Amino acid sequence: MNIPNILTLIRILLIPVFTYEVIFEDNFFAAGLILVVSGLTDCLDGYIARKFNMITTAGKVLDPIADKLTQIMTVLCLALKGFSLMWILFSFLVIKDFALLLGGVSIYKNQDMVVSSNWYGKLATIIFYVAVIIIIFFYKEIPDLFKNIIAGFVIITMFVSFIGYICYFFSIRNKKIQ
Repeated sequence: MNIPNILTLIRILLIPVFTYEVIFEDNFFAAGLILVVSGLTDCLDGYIARKFNMITTAGKVLDPIADKLTQIMTVLCLALKGFSLMWILFSFLVIKDFALLLGGVSIYKNQDMVVSSNWYGKLATIIFYVAVIIIIFFYKEIPDLFKNIIAGFVIITMFVSFIGYICYFFSIRNKKIQ
């Protein structure tokens, strides 16, 4: 277990703490700080893994799982708090992530290759973190229209990222066929 993988595990362990702060304590400020820490550890684990050649198969698998769990639980918590557009984002995230999981498993089984995240997936994750952190820190101050615009932008970004991954998966599959 190396430092990047430990940081990824910390991100996973922050998810129930975030959930508790939003759902049971109604403490959006603490939840926002938790997301900031989660986002920073996400950046830090990737940086350390690349800079010090600590990229592992476990890290390639755990990092996107931590991202997806964080995103899904964050959106679910906001939806449960009454932010209705988050139910759309939640549904999209679940469907998208399930489809990407199936595609990744298929590539792994057929080509013994673990698909790591691409720049558009990383960009979508950064946009997600920034948007949700803004919403959470200013949840009670931001008008619903502005929250909906931010959430809509996240949905569009995630959708574009999803299309990019589909194209990437098909290009990998087509290379095997040729």
